[in-house]
Amino acid sequence: MRGRAVIAAQWPMTAVPVLGFPGVSVPVGPADGLPIGVQLIGGRPAEDVILDAAQAIEDRAPRLTPIDPR
Repeated sequence: MRGRAVIAAQWPMTAVPVLGFPGVSVPVGPADGLPIGVQLIGGRPAEDVILDAAQAIEDRAPRLTPIDPR
């Protein structure tokens, strides 16, 4: 089952919100034609630091455009 494989691959991400840490996912560009991204996680009172870092990454990443559905 593909759904179980996706859930199994994403289990490490469940700890971040449960523990109350700020986090953000940022797209960084394509790799082999597929979009990829990074997840930034910080200490508890560090929302501003995480958002500043995410903005810096996004500013330097190539512009992502929708994939042609054909």
